[in-house]
Amino acid sequence: MVDVVQRGTERASYGGYLPFPGMGDPEGMLPRRIFTLDNIDMALADADFVILTVPLTPRTRHLINQRSLAAMKPGAVLINMARGGLVEMGALEQALKSRHLNHAYLDVFETEPLPTESAIWEIPHLTITPHMSGVIPGAAELQEDLLKHNLNRYRNGEPLLNEIEREKLEA
Repeated sequence: MVDVVQRGTERASYGGYLPFPGMGDPEGMLPRRIFTLDNIDMALADADFVILTVPLTPRTRHLINQRSLAAMKPGAVLINMARGGLVEMGALEQALKSRHLNHAYLDVFETEPLPTESAIWEIPHLTITPHMSGVIPGAAELQEDLLKHNLNRYRNGEPLLNEIEREKLEA
């Protein structure tokens, strides 16, 4: 089952861009439970896998830290494919060395590119992957399609797809 952590606990349909029919969870029915950031520890305590896909904001900087790692289910796996500043690396290193976490997969770091002399390369039970989710077959065409959709919506005075309100980013 899937639990999510988001700003509010309401289920909402997805009004953003879906390039293919049947893709994603447009009705917002997939999550079993929805938590807010204030209750993230409850979600972490039950999670076998924690996947970070949030923006880096002042509120999410070091979202994964010593406290949140301690709240995670022993043996869990952390995957960060969002932004490097979400994870406090010293705390993650300790959680992996102590085996509280089984493994972590990271493709983003606070310093990028990750220097070859960085001690992060030597952390046990950590897999480092290239941050290249946008480098997929057809990505440029999909991005161009979204741009065209949004340009037409802008010209017609309609709300843009996938638009993030500035206040939410700064919160």
